[in-house]
Amino acid sequence: MREHEMGFPEERMGRVDADPDPRSASGLRRTPVSARWRWFVALWALSLLFHLANAGLTTRMFVSPTSASWWGGGIAAFALLLMVRPDRLLPLVLVSLAVPVLAWLESPVMGNHWLVVTFVSLGIVGATVHSAVRGRSPALLDTTRVLEPVARGVFFVFYSFTTLSKVNRGFLDPIVSCGTYFTDETARSIGLDFVNTAGSPFWGRVVVIAVIVVELSVVALLIIRRTRVLGVFVAVGFHGIIGLDGLHSFADFSSLVYALLLLFLPAEFFTAVSARLGRLERITSRAVRYACATAMGVVLVMRGSSLSGGWAGFPADARDTVWRVFSLGLATVVGWYMVSRRRMGVDRDESITVIPATRWLLAVVLLAFLNGLTPYVGVKTTYSWNMYSNLVTAPGYENGLLIPTAWRWTDRQGDLVTVLSSSDPGLNVYAEQRYLLTFTALRAYTSTHPDARLVYARGRTISEIPSTRVDPELSRPVGGWEKRLFAYRAVDSGAPARCQPYFMPAA
Repeated sequence: MREHEMGFPEERMGRVDADPDPRSASGLRRTPVSARWRWFVALWALSLLFHLANAGLTTRMFVSPTSASWWGGGIAAFALLLMVRPDRLLPLVLVSLAVPVLAWLESPVMGNHWLVVTFVSLGIVGATVHSAVRGRSPALLDTTRVLEPVARGVFFVFYSFTTLSKVNRGFLDPIVSCGTYFTDETARSIGLDFVNTAGSPFWGRVVVIAVIVVELSVVALLIIRRTRVLGVFVAVGFHGIIGLDGLHSFADFSSLVYALLLLFLPAEFFTAVSARLGRLERITSRAVRYACATAMGVVLVMRGSSLSGGWAGFPADARDTVWRVFSLGLATVVGWYMVSRRRMGVDRDESITVIPATRWLLAVVLLAFLNGLTPYVGVKTTYSWNMYSNLVTAPGYENGLLIPTAWRWTDRQGDLVTVLSSSDPGLNVYAEQRYLLTFTALRAYTSTHPDARLVYARGRTISEIPSTRVDPELSRPVGGWEKRLFAYRAVDSGAPARCQPYFMPAA
């Protein structure tokens, strides 16, 4: 039974920090941390840069800046610094303060992975503030006992909900499954145009079942101490393949998963890599980090300058190259360690924990858990750990097979609207593609897109609106908290529910 334990006794909690950075810390400038934490911070920073590049937040930043692009630019600057100096605490705290602000500005059109980043950032800020309030220097913050467990806990909650949400009738149908959709898209990205799993009942079913089995196995392997390294290797390989999709770049999501997976590797992994490289370890580490930082910095500057012509495709190509080289390198290193660890004399597996020494930080993990429940209690279906899962939880359209949706905190999700016709191209998409949207989502859209003619059905009532500007309900703005807390994706009016690879106009 003990090999399945996640926690460990207090007297052993400092063991994984046996390789602290020997350089002294002063104030918030530098903190003695383990090699594991330095690797995590560097890759964490890289995932931030991938997000900023993929989300287009820095696009035309130098031409027509917005509030979100300025915040994104600030995060990018400190993320680049963290890639160069991952032992610095001040830029890490500043980034962690800025991430929730950018998440607020991006939402409700925001990816699940950025909310994961937000929760971990809240943990970092909370731990730093707690340390300062207790009269301790934040520079001496114990990352191994405080920050790493919080990040692991958020990852476990997020990844578990993401996996379980795929067990539904839509995802299991190869014709409409997001599993086959993105498998075929990834194949086309690497030149395998002949792959068509969505059109093959046999191979399509193999793909959707394989995706669920792999993700479930990752969760199980990471829980069991003796299989944890194997779990990291499987996840690195799986998400490395996902990240190859050049038509719908997942490098931001996959690099975030990579960063969090590093926290499940034993301290011996980092010691073994250092010993293998010998004197070249410091040079190699810096070379990789500096090269990635330089490449991503160039990508963001070029996107911010909105270059055109022959250079227009360079940022995306450079971004994809950085991702592919890095993911292949990490998979190789983890695979080498997994095969060689017994020969190197590593005969026992290290215990880890998801319980931080500062117990109240478990509130961050609890928030992540509650966020995963939101689709099932009718609160929201956007950034709810259910991305690309075909999951539908709207009353009368539920397709989940595991988590029940019997009780609902609000009936907003059931207040669905059928757009029959509209002069607004965005709203007309719903009529053409037979998608429903909540009345809250409709109001959020029409209040910012006035002067549209609209004919819609709500319940058994059909309304014809000559101009949304003069309609008292449709022109009434939706509040900031309301728009973000009750954010719902479109609902497929047919069955099984089709994959929604992109946000629709009214989200």
